Amino acid sequence: PRQLSQLIEKLIKDTGPQRKLASSGVVDVVARSVGPEHTVHVRAVGLRNGLLALEVDSAARLQEMEFSRRQVLANIKNDPEAPRVIRLKFKIGRWEK
Repeated sequence: PRQLSQLIEKLIKDTGPQRKLASSGVVDVVARSVGPEHTVHVRAVGLRNGLLALEVDSAARLQEMEFSRRQVLANIKNDPEAPRVIRLKFKIGRWEK
């Protein structure tokens, strides 16, 4: 039963908002904007009305990203391929290890 729920969750992620974000280029913009040391620990989970929601994999990473919020937002705004982003929201998410 647990494996089935994990498969369903992965299927939803692969066909839902994550896929839309990847196809719109937001995933690549986030990867460039957070820096190589954070790329595998931060992922975009939503973009609506200029609010970009990002998930991080730990409380420590959340604190780091909150501290770097201004720089990450500036990096996104300066990226010519980035969509219109005016705010960032960070939260701890569930990650497959």
